[in-house]
Amino acid sequence: MPAESLQASDRFYPDMEKLPFYDIIDSLGIILELEQKLKFRISEVDADRLLARVVRKESDTVGDAVIEVLQLWKRDQDQEPLS
Repeated sequence: MPAESLQASDRFYPDMEKLPFYDIIDSLGIILELEQKLKFRISEVDADRLLARVVRKESDTVGDAVIEVLQLWKRDQDQEPLS
């Protein structure tokens, strides 16, 4: 599925239930990819909360997940020591 076809209002369940990466292993890959791309570590607690949207089929939207990732990134940036 091309990223361009995703909408902020799409729900992980049921809208994207039929995606080919809809299991825990692939979802963990998404977390690792986010960490690499955004250059910060997502804690186990935060990763579990994000994965709950996909694996446990909670009804949050793609936009909700993006906002949460950005909030985690911002929190991480705010904790970085000043050089």
